[in-house]
Amino acid sequence: MPKPRIDVIVLTMNDRPSEETAAQETLVAQAGVDVRVCVVGTGCRPEVVPPGALSISLPENVGIPAGRNAGAEALRQAGNPRTDCSSSTTTPASHAPTSSSGSSPRPSSIRKRPGYSPG
Repeated sequence: MPKPRIDVIVLTMNDRPSEETAAQETLVAQAGVDVRVCVVGTGCRPEVVPPGALSISLPENVGIPAGRNAGAEALRQAGNPRTDCSSSTTTPASHAPTSSSGSSPRPSSIRKRPGYSPG
């Protein structure tokens, strides 16, 4: 049985390369799923791109929604899209900030697709 695939769109301005590298390493290291990544440079050419990932460059910073739409379109053109989450942060989950109660907050930039159910 094939692994479920998750498409992930990562927006970048190339302003935090070490954090971006760590975040992308956590993406490609996921177990039990096939992760397809599209890195979108908003006003730049992406400098940190995992092996096998798609990358596109936008001529200017068009904002988060338009950047995500551009990534979704690139994945659609690559075939059989299934975009379940997109991220505009470069913080790996293991390094996410915690709230004053010590629990990790749910990043507002990562959302489940409406109607999504795993499996």
